[in-house]
Amino acid sequence: ASLVTFLGMFPILIEISKYKVTLSILAGTLILLAIYFNFKTSKMPCPIDPGLAQACMKTRKVSKALVFGSGAIFIFGSFFTYIAPKII
Repeated sequence: ASLVTFLGMFPILIEISKYKVTLSILAGTLILLAIYFNFKTSKMPCPIDPGLAQACMKTRKVSKALVFGSGAIFIFGSFFTYIAPKII
């Protein structure tokens, strides 16, 4: 009943699910690009000003956590979408 109610509220999810492979490839590609750019910019220097340098380092840590968190969620979701149904 919960699933029916949820799909009744968001019927676009049925249409989106038809393109799940394409969306997974696109999302995976974008996450890989984000990891690449995050790694590339982590080697760049921060400003000399102490306040800006501190903000720069904090932003880098948050960005790294978000990128790798997104990657972990993507891997978790992909596993249960594509691999787990074949195992069970």
